[in-house]
Amino acid sequence: MRVFQGESFWLVRDFKIEPDPNRLFFDPTTKLIYFGYGGQNAGFDAYERVGILRPMPGAGYDQLVADMIAPTPRPGHLAEIAMDDNGLLPACDSRADRIYQFDTQKRELIKSWPARGDGAGDMALDRTQHRLFVGSRTPPEMTVYASVSGKEIQSLPGPETMDGVHYDAKLQRVYMTGGRWYGTPDASPGWVYVYQQEDPDHYELISRIKTRLGSGTSLFVPQFNRLYVASQALGDHAAAILVFEPVK
Repeated sequence: MRVFQGESFWLVRDFKIEPDPNRLFFDPTTKLIYFGYGGQNAGFDAYERVGILRPMPGAGYDQLVADMIAPTPRPGHLAEIAMDDNGLLPACDSRADRIYQFDTQKRELIKSWPARGDGAGDMALDRTQHRLFVGSRTPPEMTVYASVSGKEIQSLPGPETMDGVHYDAKLQRVYMTGGRWYGTPDASPGWVYVYQQEDPDHYELISRIKTRLGSGTSLFVPQFNRLYVASQALGDHAAAILVFEPVK
């Protein structure tokens, strides 16, 4: 795991960790970095880890301060992590199809519960209402959980080969993108599914926006009010970034 200075791209520190690091999350409150790694790709079928890194300002030495262990009932891969307002950190496992809940203050696993469907790999969080939105690939769905208790609230249809779930706190919407190509003979059609939050326990699919084949990976930037969707180069289409503006 490498840490770079953001303006000059100077390499600050190089940490040796177990293989297969994936998602990173920076908590501005504690100024700690959380990242998932280990699991099946690292040769560990029974557990994986969430590492905690403390970046030091100036010329200080960054420190890898702790690991939080996530035991898996079958070989796993931590695909997404987030941070709730109460210091709880949910992590989603796309192979073991489980959701883990860590206490970042005690730095330990509190509990885990099975995710609905297979390939539950991306998620977003409503930190105000404590709702967790998880996308799965088989079947293609968006499932809402209570982020603290793990209770399943609602499940709605989603796009195929999902590869992005985002929560828009301003409009109280969930955006789910699908269409990523994995080398299969036929690529899945690209879509953006839009779900409206009526209240914390009720959601409605209000729009399906067609994009392009191979357009699944995405990023929502609330400061710009933009949803960016990465489109792979397929057939006659060159690689591109598709840009969407959410409206009322």
